[in-house]
Amino acid sequence: MIYQVAEDPIFARDGADVYVESNITFTQAIMGGKVVVPTLSGKVEVKVTMVHLDLLHLQTCNLPMP
Repeated sequence: MIYQVAEDPIFARDGADVYVESNITFTQAIMGGKVVVPTLSGKVEVKVTMVHLDLLHLQTCNLPMP
């Protein structure tokens, strides 16, 4: 059986990793803060710090390997 996963307008998948883009304000980037991001199981509030400006990994949101 061959299957193909359709593209999603919100999420991108790379193996077991699921990615979503979220915009933050300039103030959040400099001072930190919280932002609500969508996940496969609902929205999650994430703390923004200068360490996490590029990529933040939520370990509970991975998918099984295809």
